Amino acid sequence: MKRKTEKFKLKPIFHGSIPRKIFILFLFIISQIIFLSSQSFLLNCVEIKGLERIEGNDIKEKCKPPFGHLIWFANTDAMNESLLSIPWIKDSTIKKVYPNKLVISVSERKLVLAEANEASPNKWYGVDSEGYILAEIESKKAGNYPKLMVQKEIILNSKDSKSNIKSILNVDSIISKKDKQNIKYYKIDEGGYISFVYDTGKRTFEVKIGEPENASEKMKIFTAMREQMGNQINYLEYIDLRYSEPVVKLRGFIKK
Repeated sequence: MKRKTEKFKLKPIFHGSIPRKIFILFLFIISQIIFLSSQSFLLNCVEIKGLERIEGNDIKEKCKPPFGHLIWFANTDAMNESLLSIPWIKDSTIKKVYPNKLVISVSERKLVLAEANEASPNKWYGVDSEGYILAEIESKKAGNYPKLMVQKEIILNSKDSKSNIKSILNVDSIISKKDKQNIKYYKIDEGGYISFVYDTGKRTFEVKIGEPENASEKMKIFTAMREQMGNQINYLEYIDLRYSEPVVKLRGFIKK
């Protein structure tokens, strides 16, 4: 007689009654909870990148990383929003690096212009391209930037007109290096018209350019007039280039 061969079938892990499946799933969930809530995932390290002027401690104090708490629950959006309230910070990102680290990358604003109030002409403030008034700077260092003299009160960490800053920078970019050495500062009125104060070494006078987009043409006219006037330039009160024909004011009378 031939013996019957018995066939064995492997049972799947989850084979069996529903209670058994639930029990195994429960054990799996518990093990994951224990793993994810272990000491390994407690935040204990913060790396900060991109700092030049801002101190790392100021960053930590502002965004308050939840040290000693599970990294899963660190609210990076709220922390990032706090960082962006710092005037010097233009942009920032915060990433979780598991198991226990945050990486904060910041982009700081750059000073592009120095600004002072006419009432305090020796007190200069650094301004960025978007108009944020970021820091008080020394008079010597103010010379590293185009200077703007204003009539309004300057408030640290406030924001000035972005369009005005852009106009001054555009005009300054087309002025020759030689002329920049003689320009004490720029001015811009409520209508957006630009002028600058020119220093001959013996006397200062104002040059009224007008609209920023006409600066290149007006500077050519000014250069020609300056060469033509020679030493007479030291008797100037102002040159007004806003009209079709320049207006020159010497001491005591006006000359077209």
